[in-house]
Amino acid sequence: MKTSSDHWCLAAGSSIIRMMHHFLGKTAFRRGLTNYLQFFKYDNAEQDDLWQHLTEAAHEASTLPRDLTVKTIMDTWTLQMGYPVIKVERSADGTSATVSQPVRRLHHNSLSRSARQERFLLVKDENADDTHDYKWWVPLTYTGQDQPDFSHTQAKVWMKDSEAQVTVTSLPPKDQWVIFNLQQTGYYRVNYDPNNWNLLIQQLLNDHTAIATVNRAQIIDDALDLARAGHLPYSTALNVTTYLPREADYVPWAAALDNFAYLSKMLKDTAAYGALRNYLLDILVPLYDSVGFQDRESDPLLDQYKRQKALSWACQLEHRDCLHNAAASYAAWMASPANSSISPNLKSTVYCHAIAEGGEKEWFFAWTQYMAANVGSEKVTLLRAMGCTRRPWLLSKYLEMALSTDSGIRKQDALTVFSAVARNDVGRPLAWTFLQDQWSKIYNFVERVPMWMIRSVSQNFNKEHLLEELFFTPPHPPLPSLPPHSPLLLFLLPHPQLFSTLTESVSAHLIEFHKTHAHQLPHNALDMAQLLEEVRGNVAWLRTRYQGVLAWLEAQGHAYLLPSQMLVKSRPVEIFHRRTSTGDIYKNCPDWWIFDRRTNTSEPKAASKYDGMSGERDEGGMCKLSGIS
Repeated sequence: MKTSSDHWCLAAGSSIIRMMHHFLGKTAFRRGLTNYLQFFKYDNAEQDDLWQHLTEAAHEASTLPRDLTVKTIMDTWTLQMGYPVIKVERSADGTSATVSQPVRRLHHNSLSRSARQERFLLVKDENADDTHDYKWWVPLTYTGQDQPDFSHTQAKVWMKDSEAQVTVTSLPPKDQWVIFNLQQTGYYRVNYDPNNWNLLIQQLLNDHTAIATVNRAQIIDDALDLARAGHLPYSTALNVTTYLPREADYVPWAAALDNFAYLSKMLKDTAAYGALRNYLLDILVPLYDSVGFQDRESDPLLDQYKRQKALSWACQLEHRDCLHNAAASYAAWMASPANSSISPNLKSTVYCHAIAEGGEKEWFFAWTQYMAANVGSEKVTLLRAMGCTRRPWLLSKYLEMALSTDSGIRKQDALTVFSAVARNDVGRPLAWTFLQDQWSKIYNFVERVPMWMIRSVSQNFNKEHLLEELFFTPPHPPLPSLPPHSPLLLFLLPHPQLFSTLTESVSAHLIEFHKTHAHQLPHNALDMAQLLEEVRGNVAWLRTRYQGVLAWLEAQGHAYLLPSQMLVKSRPVEIFHRRTSTGDIYKNCPDWWIFDRRTNTSEPKAASKYDGMSGERDEGGMCKLSGIS
């Protein structure tokens, strides 16, 4: 863990301590920690001293086998990178599973009734020179549908780092689900066989409260992250989220929306974004309606967090009622600057989207309020909100003001301005150009150029932004110069060889950028390597996962104007399948929507009654027309 230099180390450390707290038990953990602090209160100590006192307390409480020490377990978590993903595959009758630890790479063809362990990577580099055989001591906790008990978080079975396999028995029959990693106390991800995933999805749809709240969040988080990393089809992961309109708890929503943020970022400049937006609105609007726009301080804290999330996302997805309420609240504040009724919890959302939907008047009012504010947090909130405007000239002016000593922007806030502009889809290319053109000025003004400034403008490069960078280092063979948001990008998707060239070219440009300014980035070599890995991962995701996400959105009826749209030969009509009002997709696609270009109207018609055409579903679940002459 000491090789990591960012906040991830702190998050991982707290998660590992939480896991240890649960497998030792509350009493043993606290007794061991107390004894350790008492024994070394006037002396130096090292990690193994803590492990020794925790081991003694656990043996005394009988929460750890006598032949097992905390050091044996924890050295596998603290002295190597990452965390494992465990594959759970049940036997034919479902009542047992074999848990095994394979070699470093996962060989899918050899899986059989087993749970396998490997280091989890969002971006997997098959050519990486890391040959370490990652294995952990993993505390396995689990429960089944027959007798669900999510409270027992001490290990039922230990997966040793030296064992080839561990058999788990007494599981429910194959038509009932099992869940591993209760309350998500273990620092690992869990992947299941397709049947168990389907059972979990059906349970969530039928009665999601049968699964503990934290485990609902875990299932969502694991599924979407596993899909992002290529361990699970996106169709399965997204099916997990279809129950969310009935979800009322904050934690599962937080897990879902944090993962949807990546999907949204990746699809923002693709033809699939409209479909994703429609799906997200479908599942989010019930939550938005339930929490309301008015914040109430008397609400429980998690309900306030839930409202913040719901309103932030609803406005981000351009939900009209949310935008209207944000604009109205901001307008009321403009009418009476001394009497703002905007809740502190909602200021970021209201300020940002009112300024984005407004114009110069809204922006300059925020600037006036920034200059008048004497509370640091209010100043920062306003600075970030002013970066939300869609007026390019204002954004460019804002960046210049950040480096001016007489603009009124505090020197320590210059970086806040830059990151605010970089988060804006309109502002990101402006911020990147500004960073390159004004590098020396920025470096001298803030006395450093933090790596996160570079990351803020480039971490979501995937295709449009990558292609912009590509102009600095043309690929071979040369590609025609492409404008932003070029439709040719959709043509490039099926051609991995072109994306490979793009990736290498952009990576080469960023590497050259780092070399040029290496003397000003003495401690950022690891950070730059991580950024390059993210960029490659984003482009690889778009190349390998995009079609799966798009196909699922189409099958759900959200992408009816995208590639599944079919133009009838020799007839000026378009025929596309759409989900019915009940949400069902008929097995043989008898229900089609017909759009007639001659009248600009659309109506549902049975395909079998329309010029002799009929519809059927292919193996991938997509509807196709037949009988077209």
